[in-house]
Amino acid sequence: MSEPLHVIIIGAGITGVLIAQGLKAADIKYTIFDEESAPDIRKREWTLNLHSASSDLRKLLTPDLYLRLREAYTDPNHIWKDLEYTPWYNSMTGEIIHRVPRTDTINISRRRMRKLCSEGIEVNYGKSLSEISYDEDKVTAYFADGSNLQGDLLIGADGVRSVVREKLLGVEKAKVIPCHENFTTAIARYDDAETALRVRSGDWEACIGYHPDGMCNMVAISNVPDPDDPTTWEFNIANSALGDSPLGLDNAALLQNVRRRCEGMAEPFRSSFTDLPDSTKVFTDKLYYWIPVPWDNHGGKVTLAGDAAHPMPPFRGQGLGQSIRDAANLVGHLKKLSSSGEGSISAVISEYEEEMIERGVQEVELSLTAMRIGHDWNKLMDHPTIKLAGKKISDLKNGS
Repeated sequence: MSEPLHVIIIGAGITGVLIAQGLKAADIKYTIFDEESAPDIRKREWTLNLHSASSDLRKLLTPDLYLRLREAYTDPNHIWKDLEYTPWYNSMTGEIIHRVPRTDTINISRRRMRKLCSEGIEVNYGKSLSEISYDEDKVTAYFADGSNLQGDLLIGADGVRSVVREKLLGVEKAKVIPCHENFTTAIARYDDAETALRVRSGDWEACIGYHPDGMCNMVAISNVPDPDDPTTWEFNIANSALGDSPLGLDNAALLQNVRRRCEGMAEPFRSSFTDLPDSTKVFTDKLYYWIPVPWDNHGGKVTLAGDAAHPMPPFRGQGLGQSIRDAANLVGHLKKLSSSGEGSISAVISEYEEEMIERGVQEVELSLTAMRIGHDWNKLMDHPTIKLAGKKISDLKNGS
């Protein structure tokens, strides 16, 4: 390219601001927009897993920001051992059925990660995308407030219900598919230290429970303001069961429902919900997915990244890691194009999309498989991973 690139980013979630960080470090001009009116308008918090994302994050964050990554950890005080495991329990009996190695895996706060990755990035808030147009070598983004901006590439990093995806594929083809899961979550804080310690007893970081009746639970530490005072600890807890989430229930009814589902479970899954203070806000989240298909990128003028490109249910914890991989790969392609001055935006975007779509299809399908198996006890117990895990645990118990 003979002229400097100008990249338009739609969406200032973690994916969008990471792309901006990478472009800024490469001295590539960018402008980033978000429909939210302010950076802290979204009050929801949840934990996210980062699997094998260290090398990709290093490509995007400045050395200073990368060294501060611990600020986004769910428990910055936790000293990681060489190898740790996430235990999977039979949530009816409390028996461990599998241990998943946490190799190069960290648990982070969505809110604190977004804040860290946004440092030094000027986001244009209150900008809702309404239309996209193309001419011979430019793309123009139009916003609901009547403003517009022209650039060389528009990246849709605008999440599960991506407007950019709809503009590329049409409403029907871009529509996300519901998972039909009754998925209940909360950020929990308990009134006494004994309860908090009991809820954290399954694992200091995170644990998963699978129930023979087809339920799946998670207990994960979310925030540790004071490591010596368990009443300050916050947990991200979740319970999912087959069937659509109930509609029209108030918070008290939602809390009553999930307490009833968990009251016969083993610890820590029982107390995580039954001992919730009545004032705790409970959410029933609708889960969606979309399996990526190729789209017309208009000669490399528009593309997708992150949840906009491959939204998936959270049952493998891969959503954020795959989004970061998208950001690192996309920025890498644009850096080569910008520094060499050779090649075309059409070629590099098509190369990026070919790998991303193939990987995205695989990851969405694997997440769907994990969701289905996790809510079918017989299939879970018949899975080779569990069979091997069970044998190894038995061997350990027998001293062999």
